[in-house]
Amino acid sequence: QKSALYLLLAQRQHVQDLDEMKRLLYVAATRAGDRLMFTTGQSEREFNLWQLLQSGLQGEFSPQEIVYQPDSLSHLNPSDPPLPALAAQRLIQPIFGGLQLPVTALTDYARCPKQFDYQHIQGHPGEAIKTGNSGREIGILTHRLLAQKIKVITQVSAPDLNLSPNQVKEAFTLAEQFRNHPNFAAVQSGQWERFLSFKLGKIHFNGFADLVGHDFVLDIKTEQEVNPQAHRFQLWAYATATQKPQAYIAYLRHHQLVHFSTADLRAIAQEADQLLTAIANKAFEPTPSVKACHYCPYTDICDQAALAISKV
Repeated sequence: QKSALYLLLAQRQHVQDLDEMKRLLYVAATRAGDRLMFTTGQSEREFNLWQLLQSGLQGEFSPQEIVYQPDSLSHLNPSDPPLPALAAQRLIQPIFGGLQLPVTALTDYARCPKQFDYQHIQGHPGEAIKTGNSGREIGILTHRLLAQKIKVITQVSAPDLNLSPNQVKEAFTLAEQFRNHPNFAAVQSGQWERFLSFKLGKIHFNGFADLVGHDFVLDIKTEQEVNPQAHRFQLWAYATATQKPQAYIAYLRHHQLVHFSTADLRAIAQEADQLLTAIANKAFEPTPSVKACHYCPYTDICDQAALAISKV
């Protein structure tokens, strides 16, 4: 049941909206020089606008001069115009000096330069890949539980992720494994969810490091596969931005902590320099593979992807 205060405030809001509608209608109507024509739809709001107009004109014109005959109106059904030809290149000259990329873009380029081109240079939306599970959402919730230091499952709330109670419990269990398993004891303290913005070459990178400790940076993974080499550029970028001598990946499902030493990061830096140079030179030739193309959102528009999958 609506309270008296709610009804009073709603009425005041209605009056304010009506006054604003009148002001807008006045501004629109007084811009005409020689002739003024109005069209209206059949919605209640549009009909109310017409009634406002009629009441304002009755003192200046006779009823015969103001005619509103909705039954005699003909509806316009225009045909769709022809589609313009698709441009050969969406960006005429991408300006790499002002390019803003997420930290994970280096990993995208290492996986396939053409996918990087579609996603980060052309801005092509691609096709959403449905994996059939909620692994990404579970990972997001796990990170949130750790960053917010939530240690009681009854305090967990994630309606935006649309997870089932069992999936929420799974994320909570993963967070508890990081806190309690001895393999992760050395990387517990630090600043969670630290935003990083830095420049490498001519490109600006942005991202969030999961945990920045005294002399390390940590990235947490909840995925099933253990593949630290696939994420090495991401860890190197975090370590470079925070000026930390070492980096770690914590694979929670496997209780495994992968270490990148100073020497490892130095070797990755040489690879990263080559990637940055290739990006600056617009080297976007595809490097198709069955695994990469299977999960690529641009498979349908990439000839090389179709060729790689057809060989399976």
